[in-house]
Amino acid sequence: VAAAALAAPPNTWDAMDYHLPRVVQWLQNRSVEFYPTAQIRSLYMPPWAEYAMLHLHALAGGDRFDNLVQWFSLAGCAAAISLLAQALGAGARGQVLAGLAAATIPQAVLQASGPKNDVVLAFWLAAAGYYLFQFRARPGLPAALGFGAAAGLALFTKGTAYIWLPLLAGPLAISPLIKDPRRTLRCLAAGTAIALILNTPHYIRNYRRFGAPLGPSAIAPPRGFKVSSDRFGPGPTVSGLVRNIALHLGTPSPAVNQWLTGRIAGALKRIGEDVNDPATTWDGAVFAVPETSRHESTAGNPLHLALIAASVALSAWRFRRAEWRDAAVFSLALALMFTGFCAALKWQPWHTRLQLPFFVLGSALAGAVLPSRLRGAGMGAVPAALLLMAGPALLDNQLRPLLYGGDRNVFNQSRDALRFMDRPEIRESYFAAAKFAAEGNCARVGLDHYADGYFYPLYALLAGLGVAEIREVNAPGPPAGGQREPFEPCAVICPGCARVPGKLAAYSAPGGRYQVFGDTVVRAGGWGGCSFTFSGWYPTETGGGDWWRWTSGQGALRITVERDSQAEFAGELVSLKHPNQVRVLLNGAPLANLDLPGPGPLTLRGMPLPLRGGTNVIELLSANPAATAPADSRPLALALRNARLSIGGEGCSPAP
Repeated sequence: VAAAALAAPPNTWDAMDYHLPRVVQWLQNRSVEFYPTAQIRSLYMPPWAEYAMLHLHALAGGDRFDNLVQWFSLAGCAAAISLLAQALGAGARGQVLAGLAAATIPQAVLQASGPKNDVVLAFWLAAAGYYLFQFRARPGLPAALGFGAAAGLALFTKGTAYIWLPLLAGPLAISPLIKDPRRTLRCLAAGTAIALILNTPHYIRNYRRFGAPLGPSAIAPPRGFKVSSDRFGPGPTVSGLVRNIALHLGTPSPAVNQWLTGRIAGALKRIGEDVNDPATTWDGAVFAVPETSRHESTAGNPLHLALIAASVALSAWRFRRAEWRDAAVFSLALALMFTGFCAALKWQPWHTRLQLPFFVLGSALAGAVLPSRLRGAGMGAVPAALLLMAGPALLDNQLRPLLYGGDRNVFNQSRDALRFMDRPEIRESYFAAAKFAAEGNCARVGLDHYADGYFYPLYALLAGLGVAEIREVNAPGPPAGGQREPFEPCAVICPGCARVPGKLAAYSAPGGRYQVFGDTVVRAGGWGGCSFTFSGWYPTETGGGDWWRWTSGQGALRITVERDSQAEFAGELVSLKHPNQVRVLLNGAPLANLDLPGPGPLTLRGMPLPLRGGTNVIELLSANPAATAPADSRPLALALRNARLSIGGEGCSPAP
């Protein structure tokens, strides 16, 4: 896991969207104050894991060691869970089993080489559980303060800690409260004070910006993508439990998964619950039993779920025995934690990663309970099965594969390319957009979060191209502590804005030059240039170093320039039926008639185009009607290949 963490850069979708951008912004601002951004998750969400990454990022001058925050947390989980198992009565074998179980959870193995925060949260909760058992055995201030510090750091890492911690602490604190209520309450108050002190600065920042210490209740206020459930009671709780457990039941067979999905939906319908009730389901999500996954957002932990369920059942069966009392109380805490999680939060297809603390803590129970029931080969079979289940997650991690993955292997790609493992379809357009924005020694680049916030790869690419300052533009919020002057970028990149007509029109207005790369628009101003877009053509097709676009007979090219210019147009025309004649119009006036006598392409070299300042329209009209090719059902007339424009020796070409 450490090898994957060091070889690959951070590349998980959420980390690219808000975990790592906040680190870069803090470094630029020399402050962790809130800053202007449309991605409010980078502001209000607890920041401890990113604070740790911030130090590593600053010391390394980049993201080389950012993933190690989660890796150290996985190592910490194994150690803390071993100690927690000891507190539950485990011997040496049980401690080893508990630590091994924690370190081989597939979800943990997948995540621990990346930049998220679920393993970090699991570590702080494991530490909190250990100190709770220390307090349960010897109530006093040292254990209470240890619990308060670990609990405070858990709350400072991820918001789900507000669900996990009370349900973990409640059952374990009952015994001390009964024996010595005053002393217990005083000690727990001191621990609570430590936890609150650690979080108070962030509470203040959230209150100033959002009017609430924990931030807004929805990712897109006032109600969009609300995390907490809107319905509570026995029915919604059962529905949440069943659907969250189902996330770990996926198989490689779509047919089996579909059958399970139907059975679960039918069973819930019989108790009056809609499996996709919007009151208990994440906006836009549809319930389904997933296929077996090696992606850290969706991978399940079926073997660990079975071991924990067996351990809970076994400890509940023997709870009357004194030596099993602690295990039984801890089993109750685990059951309450999982139930509370399922009842409090809307179901999401990505909940397996949020459930990681439950599986880490449950590993301690498995280490304490199972050795008493396993003998000989049975005791050896469980660790072997754990290691076998972890192997695929380690070697074929979908985002950071070590041995498999072919050319996707972490050792066979550049770090810049690996940052796009979660969204490979945008890699080439981002590379081209960053290069275009950095042209002309542009030192200040703005990023527009309007349509897509997958920003961190752009930060890394632009920094590698010598761009010194990168900030969000058109974003709400006051400037951060270190940002005093207005930010005036020499280029702006707007990911996803090419599919938003209003944004595309704004970025293509005269007064600068713009270019479209896939769905990404780049606007650069101040030194002339042009923009070049299509209408009436099918999407771009590529092969080798060539690209082309087909039209059914009337395709237009829109070229925007700052001032009247004499341009030259080059490229190749191909007709589906021949002979053919193509009329070329410029701004509605005839410009040329081009003959295509045979199947070969007609090469255009330096066709003169007198362009006027503003937007010009070039139309290519086929004399032959559209037809269909044997392997293509689209109506096709002619294709334009490798089109390019030159103005005063400077090129202006559409993105391939």
